[in-house]
Amino acid sequence: MSVEPAAGWTYATLADGRTVGRLGGLAAVAGTAHLFSTRDGGTLAAGDPAGRSNRLVLAGVLGAERVVTGRQVHGTTVLDIDTDPPEGLEADALMTTRRHVALLGLSADCPILLLADPVRGAVGMAHAGWRGTTADVAGALVAAMAGAYGCRPADLRAGIGPSAGPCCYTVGQEVVEAIRAVLGERGDACVVRREGRVCADLWRANVLLLERAGLAGGHIEVAGACSICDNRY
Repeated sequence: MSVEPAAGWTYATLADGRTVGRLGGLAAVAGTAHLFSTRDGGTLAAGDPAGRSNRLVLAGVLGAERVVTGRQVHGTTVLDIDTDPPEGLEADALMTTRRHVALLGLSADCPILLLADPVRGAVGMAHAGWRGTTADVAGALVAAMAGAYGCRPADLRAGIGPSAGPCCYTVGQEVVEAIRAVLGERGDACVVRREGRVCADLWRANVLLLERAGLAGGHIEVAGACSICDNRY
């Protein structure tokens, strides 16, 4: 299977000059909005006044009145924002059906997964570094949305954002073995050997895991932007 960048992946310049990326298929889901920030957007760290300000700016672009995030620990815990207070709790995945709430995932080089259900009006976000990917945080989020909101995996649309790509993400044997443990022989396609290096393709791995969770391949988009070699990040 070949994972190609989404045909609908585009960059836009906001009114204040900062650049954001969007996925066309997700952008077309009525009632939802999303974006991926870039280097020129500045920090989003909650402990930094500039970070708090930037969060509010991006929330406003999305039409959100509230921004929520969990304390990311490379795990598979999913918080239901409709019922659980998220701030300060350990969680790498969030989900909600509430209007005007933005789910924030923080990443340097880890993939951020976004899910949207056009039928149930639910959205989800997961931070999926190699530990989260190989623990199947993607499958955990799909299952949680199905259990809490009645989402059918076949209805879900998914997007995989910019992150360390298979061109640059050099890994050791520990990561290779973890990929094979979760995906079996299919995991071999997620290990790329080039010029004496072993690289992991977390984009492909998460596509395979989302498909295993019941999503249609045509409902999964990959931004295809590498946060290591693309100077936007």
